[in-house]
Amino acid sequence: MSLALTGIGVSRGIAIGKTYLLQRGLPEVAEYAIPKAQIKDEVTRFLQAVDAARQQLKAIRNEIPADTSPDIASFIDTHLLMLKDSTLSDVPISLIRSRKCNAEWALKLQRDALVNVFEQMDDPYLRTRKDDVDHVVNRIQRILLKQEGHSQDTDGMPLKGRIIVADDLTPADAILMQHQGIVGFVTEHGGPLSHTAIIARNLRIPAIVGVRHARRYLNDAEELIIDGRQGWHRPMTPSCIITAVHRARNAATRLNLPSSRASRPSRVTGASSACRPISNCPRMCMPRGASQRPASVCTAPNRCT
Repeated sequence: MSLALTGIGVSRGIAIGKTYLLQRGLPEVAEYAIPKAQIKDEVTRFLQAVDAARQQLKAIRNEIPADTSPDIASFIDTHLLMLKDSTLSDVPISLIRSRKCNAEWALKLQRDALVNVFEQMDDPYLRTRKDDVDHVVNRIQRILLKQEGHSQDTDGMPLKGRIIVADDLTPADAILMQHQGIVGFVTEHGGPLSHTAIIARNLRIPAIVGVRHARRYLNDAEELIIDGRQGWHRPMTPSCIITAVHRARNAATRLNLPSSRASRPSRVTGASSACRPISNCPRMCMPRGASQRPASVCTAPNRCT
């Protein structure tokens, strides 16, 4: 029996591949007092963390190919500008000095105040900008807490053909992972107006957000199929492959694409992970009641002929 989980489809397309569970929890911040004689050092520690976050984002921006749409780089620029804004760079310093508390706690207090302001906004797009505050703040917090080496990272990991399953992804994550060859992603949080969702649409990465407890139900390296338009994903079975191919094919037909394109789904990604060594593959590729076999998503066509 296959399990189907639903969320919000934010980037159209169908992706087939093995899951990569990204276990990156939120930073846990505790408050502790800083002796008056060490306040200056604590301020310096905070400023160094902000600068390190800035260097990380600049490095990511430099990895974006020159022929990429300027809109993609602008999301990284937004986070860089936030690091320069006094609400994140100066206010926490004032809190460190006035409350004589650690930098992590001062940053958390300011984060909570900013998020509260965004949550009271009527405009849905502006309200979603609290996610950007969280992305920038969490990056600084992980540096302050020295969690970068402990949190799971994707650098050097074989992500080609994988579907990322995470609690949330930043725009920087989405850009880097796209260049690492992912075919889609699923997040437990987020919404259709988030910058990460917008980037997914720009990069044509099938994506679903708001899938609660997705990592609880899915295993790492589990074969999965996601539909970024319908907003569902499930462990991959032969019938799911047929459904995915037909949906992509029907979409091509509705768009009046040429028959050469309609015969093969252009938005089914991750096909390299779709073919399993099953003996009755020809029958599985033939939908019930169809006059001809749909285009196969296998990269080993001899198995499906």
